[in-house]
Amino acid sequence: MELAYGRTYVEGALDFIPYGIVHYRLPGKLKYGTNVVFGADTYSPGRTASTKIYGLAGETMLKFGVYSAPFGFILLAAAVGYARVIGGRLSAAADSRRYFVPILSISCVVLISSDLDNVIFVLLQHALVPFVVMRLCSGPGRRAKAKYRGTLR
Repeated sequence: MELAYGRTYVEGALDFIPYGIVHYRLPGKLKYGTNVVFGADTYSPGRTASTKIYGLAGETMLKFGVYSAPFGFILLAAAVGYARVIGGRLSAAADSRRYFVPILSISCVVLISSDLDNVIFVLLQHALVPFVVMRLCSGPGRRAKAKYRGTLR
């Protein structure tokens, strides 16, 4: 079995760049997943491809071998711990940043049950627009002006 050694992470990230910018698409997860499910060298673009979602353990094993699955869960535990710390800070905030706590929760669930391309899609779908709006509405200039106004009174 040929292992991907992280090449499918690059493919998963490049999936969301428009074809007009990046003309070449790597076979990535389709190639390695098809070769694992149906046998070596069975991947044929447009003909034979396994479109399964492997999840955290499956994707880690697809890339680094059978014994690497626990390391994927260790990274997940670190991500959940980080999300918990950030979520605690955000939920204590008295502004719109606390609305990102559910997005962090969704991200942790999607991390365990989906592949990288699905995780990126969910984050783009649910977090990109609210994050951009929040950043545009609460830029550093607004905080500096509010602090400056407060010192003059």
